[in-house]
Amino acid sequence: MAPDELQGIDTRLREAISRCCNVQLSDDAWTQASLPLCLGGIGTRRMADVALPAYISSMDATRELVCQINLCENDNAPVLQLSSMEDFKNQQCPNFKIDPDTSLTQCHLDEESSTARSNDLLSRANQVDRARLLAEHPHTVAPGYPPYLLSASACWCLTMLCI
Repeated sequence: MAPDELQGIDTRLREAISRCCNVQLSDDAWTQASLPLCLGGIGTRRMADVALPAYISSMDATRELVCQINLCENDNAPVLQLSSMEDFKNQQCPNFKIDPDTSLTQCHLDEESSTARSNDLLSRANQVDRARLLAEHPHTVAPGYPPYLLSASACWCLTMLCI
């Protein structure tokens, strides 16, 4: 899908969450809501955030097969992947280190991207918002507390952002 099509899906998702929660989401509230639960979000993922990591990880997972089909050296296959990795670094994760030993699973790339967005929110937050953002991270929850219950506190946090 083209980036503008992904944006359209994300816009409709944002509008649906706004209607369900009966709040108007600011850009920062939407960014936080789109983070995974483990980073203080409500786990609603933006398509624009997961599309490129999914593409890169699928290319990495099928690289050997593509080389077998095209009769090429495995080292010659990742040209498109490298440009996609540069796009990922420039668009979603400026501090991402591109090297041959980096795990290219979608989970790893998504974690890097989500952490970068979370850190960006923290770096721009005032003292009250910073405390709220940090309180939403599961590492602040008592051991044994079920992580799925965080979604209620994340919804409260989302509501507080919109006030």
